[in-house]
Amino acid sequence: MDLPGWQNIYTELKDRNFEIIAAAQDTGGEAAAGKWYDAAKATFTAFVDAKHTVSSAFQFVNVPMGVWIDEQGRVVRPAEPAWTSTRTDTFGGKPLAIEGEIYVAALRDWVANGDKSEMDGEVPEAAGAVLPEA
Repeated sequence: MDLPGWQNIYTELKDRNFEIIAAAQDTGGEAAAGKWYDAAKATFTAFVDAKHTVSSAFQFVNVPMGVWIDEQGRVVRPAEPAWTSTRTDTFGGKPLAIEGEIYVAALRDWVANGDKSEMDGEVPEAAGAVLPEA
């Protein structure tokens, strides 16, 4: 799991109007997911979403996935894999490169530059919708 990496990113960026909200998708609840948050010593908002409400709302299909939401509640980048380090995994028996450093560099640029960031680009129409207030 990539939670320690996200804890490092949160520590780095939290004073720049940046938040992480982690939603574990474990159907086993706190007993299954809590150990991951504890091991990462997570200080960002973290909860268990055993009914997959968050993953359904944002169309998450795997973990870790991220979605970028600006201060106005607008999704500026829809759901995508969100690793913090580069790694090689396998998919269908074939190697798959996961370029986490590129994702994190894009995130840092967006945090620093907001809507002037090249990373705050065009997204599918549905993804750009304003989120309902809770």
